[in-house]
Formats: sequence, C-alpha cells, structure tokens
Amino acid sequence: MRIPTTGACQPEELLGCFKSVIHDHLAGKHTIGVYPLLPDETCWFLLADFNKKTWQEDSVVFLETCVEMGISAALERSRSGNGGHI
Repeated sequence: MRIPTTGACQPEELLGCFKSVIHDHLAGKHTIGVYPLLPDETCWFLLADFNKKTWQEDSVVFLETCVEMGISAALERSRSGNGGHI
C-alpha cells in the first residue's frame, strides 16, 4: 500500500505489524521503523539504532545532544554486544 507524502521522503511500502514482519526484521531480511508523527508533525518518542564500529562514540554524542535539548533518553546495549539502541 502506498501513502501520500508532503515532504521529500517517499515511502516504498507500508507493511502491517505482523509476527512475520517482525521476525524478518530481526533476521535481517528488511528494515522496519515506526514514525509516530502527530498531526502537527511533532513526535513523542524516537528510537535510534547504532551498529557501526563507532557505535559507542556515536551513542555518547547522541545522548549528550539529548541532555542539551532536555530530552529524556536511555541507552540499551544490543543483545550481540556490538551496538546499542537509544
């Protein structure tokens, strides 16, 4: 299913949140995301995934930026130990 957009980002496809979609995401078959934009284009939550070799440094910079902007944030280490989620 396609959805109309007003910005430059053009979504390719919307998938329902089925167990198979989540399984395939965790298996690395495709990337999924949740974009909880309100009608006024604000958002109440965001998840950032850091997986590259510099994930620790990148996470620290992201967390510091959150603190500077007064945004609550927490770091969770990936199960693999080679990345993190904020």
